[in-house]
Amino acid sequence: MGRAFLQATSLLLLSLLTLVPAGCSALSAAAAGIAGTSVVKPVYPAPGSSDPGFKGQSIAVMAWADDSLRFEHNMLIMDLTRGVSQKLQGSQARKAEELVGATFPRDRSPDAMYAFQKNYPELAADPIVEIAPRFGVTRLIYIEVASFDLHSGSVVDLSRGSLIATVTVVEVANGKGKIAFNSTVDATFPEHSPEEGVPNLTDQQTYIGTVDQFCTNVVKKFVTYPGEE
Repeated sequence: MGRAFLQATSLLLLSLLTLVPAGCSALSAAAAGIAGTSVVKPVYPAPGSSDPGFKGQSIAVMAWADDSLRFEHNMLIMDLTRGVSQKLQGSQARKAEELVGATFPRDRSPDAMYAFQKNYPELAADPIVEIAPRFGVTRLIYIEVASFDLHSGSVVDLSRGSLIATVTVVEVANGKGKIAFNSTVDATFPEHSPEEGVPNLTDQQTYIGTVDQFCTNVVKKFVTYPGEE
């Protein structure tokens, strides 16, 4: 898979995320407070906690993947960082209660966070709780990719995207970081597809769909969304 293809994929993904920043109609419906819709509450902050979560906080997003994944998908960590950041801001624009007063500093934009990682690769081995205070934000969402595939492996001619990652929220106060949330998040594209995959999907379509679905699943950890009827 060539670099030019992956860069084109990243640009296409960015355009799709810009057009649909909430990721799905479910997040939009919850943020709009549609009457009669059952809702699922976020798991961060913990229900009943006095922790403000993201309310009134400054937020940055960072992603990481090992060398083999970044070699195969060289824009993956940028696309994940952009995707989650844009979907959070889209939910905030639709009045998500959990993001009232939150800010997304320009100097800690996805581009800036990606540049930091490129400039300081040696810090990849350091605990994220120690790195987070360097960014000057009070909340860092850190995504550590465990696996990413576009095919199930059993039938190479069929497509089934899969992404599994650990998502951590580091809260920063007085120059110290604290892990406040840590969970495994996964995504499959197409959703509910058979394990062997489906025909008639290109690698580009599968990449875009899988990353987009994963970013939506991350945001669902943090904002209210409608449950299944």
